[in-house]
Formats: sequence, structure tokens, C-alpha cells
Amino acid sequence: MRLFIFVSAIFLSQFIWAGMTDNQIEFKIEKNKITLTPKRGFHLNDKAPASATYDNLKAIYRPQIKTEQKFEYNVLPKIKKVNLKFFVCDDAKTVCEQQEQSLQMLETSAAPSSTNGNHFAATIPIENTDAQKYLHAKKPTLLIFSAPWCPACIRMKTETYLQKSVQKVFSKLNVQNFNIDLVENEKISSQFQVKAIPSLILLNTKGQEIYRWLDYQPADKFAQELASESKNTESAEQLKAKADGGDLVATKKLAQIYLSQMNWASAVKHLSTLKDQQSLNQKLNAEISMLSDDKDKDEKTKKEYLSTLEKAIELSSSEVDRLRWKIEFFELKAENKNSVDKEAVQKIIFDLDKVLKNGMISKIYSESTIGDLSGFEKIETLDMRARAEALLGDNEAKASTQQEIIQQILTQKHNTYLPGQMINSIGYLSQAGAHQESEKLITRLVESYPKTYVYHQRYANFLLKQKRYPEALKKIETALEFKEGNEPQLNVAKIKILKALDKKSEALLLAEETLKLIEASPAKYKRTKTTL
Repeated sequence: MRLFIFVSAIFLSQFIWAGMTDNQIEFKIEKNKITLTPKRGFHLNDKAPASATYDNLKAIYRPQIKTEQKFEYNVLPKIKKVNLKFFVCDDAKTVCEQQEQSLQMLETSAAPSSTNGNHFAATIPIENTDAQKYLHAKKPTLLIFSAPWCPACIRMKTETYLQKSVQKVFSKLNVQNFNIDLVENEKISSQFQVKAIPSLILLNTKGQEIYRWLDYQPADKFAQELASESKNTESAEQLKAKADGGDLVATKKLAQIYLSQMNWASAVKHLSTLKDQQSLNQKLNAEISMLSDDKDKDEKTKKEYLSTLEKAIELSSSEVDRLRWKIEFFELKAENKNSVDKEAVQKIIFDLDKVLKNGMISKIYSESTIGDLSGFEKIETLDMRARAEALLGDNEAKASTQQEIIQQILTQKHNTYLPGQMINSIGYLSQAGAHQESEKLITRLVESYPKTYVYHQRYANFLLKQKRYPEALKKIETALEFKEGNEPQLNVAKIKILKALDKKSEALLLAEETLKLIEASPAKYKRTKTTL
């Protein structure tokens, strides 16, 4: 009886206070944002879930600013209706209730286009954001652009950022992280010309870009460079003025920024004025990268690309770069059904074997523009040898080399707290046809990180390639439970699996839903739309 009275009292209390927070929030609607502020005596619960859905899109968006006194949502272009869910509490903290609100938007304007590659933002052009979050009068700002699926980003997170040398520098900076898959981060990614990840952009206290890094950075090297660059205040625009005036130090630094922007034309222009061998190597790599995207457009572009490869092979001082460009050159020739120069390819294999036997293989790779491959230098060299053997049609030699790759990887210690390195190993194992070994490593990652879509998706893609379709469907559905701004790509994977299972009606329905979902961001999902 006493229990009944106690339970009844709880329900009676809830009934008395229910509706207390109704109509206690004021909404400000602008062209591209909605701001929520509480009335006196109430506050927004910034620890509880808060979300928005736009029109008929299934994607769920989070507030870009979330404090007790202010929620702010960045609204997509051309949206007419917004549905909000959030929690409101009274300041006495006697009650906290979920509220739902539907709002009609004003006519929205299109998102701004990205800036020209030769221009740097004078200040951080961020709208819909508390500026103090990104601009500290006494601290430079480091913007980190990444995504959960990105192997190099994972390596930075688990191998670089946690090191004491890096943490020490981070403590002196205003560090901000952006997941580029989240819609609310699309604008700032575009404005800072983020074309690949991880991109790390250092700003002075005025919000001006002063340096940039791209791809994985080893901890000690990164800590040293970050500490040094954060003491500078000279913006990239000021560097450009100096470089245009003939300052070679400014030219070299500016060229590094352009390389990290993947602004190949500007990088080539500035590297061309420098005479050191490292700058020449970087210029050659930038020239190849500049032509790479269009090399298959027509015969003219392919010929130009092959000519650039030949030039780079002749002039580069990096042995690794020369060998990988030679292999690519002959692979492209083979695609055009041209006869392979077997003697030249045999010479490539001979030179690769020399690299494998060299006790200074790490130093040889450090002189390359290929990026950091610490711990994988021998495996990468063997992979290049297997490609060269494939050019000769020597399947027996290729199979033998692939077995060497597998053995090299299996002798490594694979720790799940270093998942980026495990992903690299999985990639090489898959190329070598070691599916069973690949699956073991993927399974370990799934078990160690069960609440992220990343490894469930990787496992689903693996199972799809192995034609284990029911298992693949189960895994991709698990991945979708943990989606984090990556729903369209996950849906594409699911559609492929549904097609393989001959569930065409389900696949078509999901394709239609996904097309509606990506319509709000057509530029971001251009490739996804084409695939669908």
C-alpha cells in the first residue's frame, strides 16, 4: 500500500508540473538560421538531445551553438519548414520537459561559393557561430577538419594529438574540430578551401590563415612545426605580397600552404622560383597532381599526363617517387594496349629489390613526396614490385610477392588502440588477396569500436565483395544506427547490397529517399548523386 502511495505521488507530481515549460522559448527566424532563447526563469537543457529536421528530409541536424541561454541552428538553403525538438527546464530545476516546435522559414539564400585559390580570408568568415569560440584575443586558433572514416585522421587522433609534445602546444592554442560530413560544417569547410582531410589550418588572433598541414603528421615533427608557426603572426596574404616581391623564404612557406590546399597551379608557380631539390621534387609532384584528375578525359590529356610523368621521372631526386611514377607510366601505357617495355620493367623490379635490401629504407622514403609511410616502407615497396610483375604478366612472381606482403603484415603487432595502422594493414592484405586475414583484423576493430559506423561499414563493404550479402546487409544496418553525417554514403552501400540480394523495390525506394536527402547539398554529394 505504501508503495502504491509513493508511485501515485510521482505520477501526481509529474501531472502537476506538466506543461510548465510550454511557451517559454522565443524563436528568431532569419534567412539561414533559427535562434532559440529562453524567457526569464527558464533555460535550455544543453546536456539533453536537441535536433532539427528540414522539410521531408530524414537527416537529423544538431544545433551549431548549444548553451543554456542560446540554441542556434544553421538552416540549409531553400528549406521551407523546420521541426525542432529540445528540452526546456525551469531555473529552480523542478522540471525539465521536451518541447517540439514547427516553424516556417523565410526565403533562404544560396550558400556562398568557395573563394578563389589565390585568395586567403582576411578574417574567419563564419556566420551563425559565437565568434569567440574561434577567435581568442590572446591565442592563435587551430582548425582541424577531419571525418570518422578517414584513416589518416584516425592516425592523427590516436597517434599524434595524444602525445605530450603535441598536447603541450595545444594547451597554448584555441583548438577547434570539425567533422566535414556534418552539414553544419559545410560552410566553413568551403570557405577555408578544404579539399582533403585531415586539413589543419592555423590562424592568428585576427583570424587570418598563417599556415596549413595536410595528411598524417608524425607527432614530434608536427609539434615542432606547430609551436614554431604559432609564434608567427604573418598572414598568408602578407606572405603572398612578400613572395610576389621576390622573398624566397616567404615563397617557400607560401608554396607549402598552397600544396596543403591542393591548389596545384599556385603551388607550381611559386615552387618554380625556388632552386633547391626538395622544392623541385614538390613541384614535379604538384604538376602530376594537377593533371591527374583529367588524365582520362581524352587522348590529348592522357598524352600530356604521360609526358609530365616522363619529365618527373627524369628530374626527381627521390628514388621512391621515380619508381612509383615509372610503374604508373607503364600501367597507363598498358591500358592503351601498348606493348610493355619488358626490359625497362625488369629494371624497375631490380631497383625495387635494391630499396628492399637497403638498411636506410626509412630515409629513402622520407625523401619522397608520397607522404608518411612509417612502418610500411617495405610493404609499400613489395606492393610496387607486385604491380611491376603484373605488368610483365608474371603471375607466379606476383603471387610470391603478395605472400611476402602477407607475411610482413602478419609479423607486425596490431594494436586496436592504433586503428589507423590496422586499416593500412587491411588495405595491403586485401590487395594481396588475403581475405581471411583481412576479416580477422576488421572483426577486431568492430569489437573494439562497436558504437561507430566506421568499422561496421568497412566490414559491410568487405562482406559485399565476398558476396556474403545477408551478413553485409546486417552490418550496414548496424552502421546506420551510428550514422554521423554520413547517411547518404551509407545508404549507397545498402542499396548495392539490396540489389545483390535482388531486393530491387527496396533498393529503388531507398535510392529515391537518398536523392531527396542530398538535394539540399548537391555540390557536396555530386559523386553520390551520380552513383545513385
